[in-house]
Amino acid sequence: MRYLADIPGSTATVELEAGGLVAGPKLFVNDAPARQGAKRGEFLVPGDNGEEIVVRLKPQFIDPIPALEANGQLIR
Repeated sequence: MRYLADIPGSTATVELEAGGLVAGPKLFVNDAPARQGAKRGEFLVPGDNGEEIVVRLKPQFIDPIPALEANGQLIR
């Protein structure tokens, strides 16, 4: 199941797919897998001004759906 995420500074459609027992969570931008960032758990989302926004996955205790951090702002 995918959850829509509103990333500040980006008009792209960003969706988060919760992980399962075998695979971890995935991030999709306009129905395509998001590009990997420099570190584990980081993804690159195109911004409105042409720059890449680094989105980090933040695991939540007990909750299978991680929170997202973009530009220092936590998105649940």
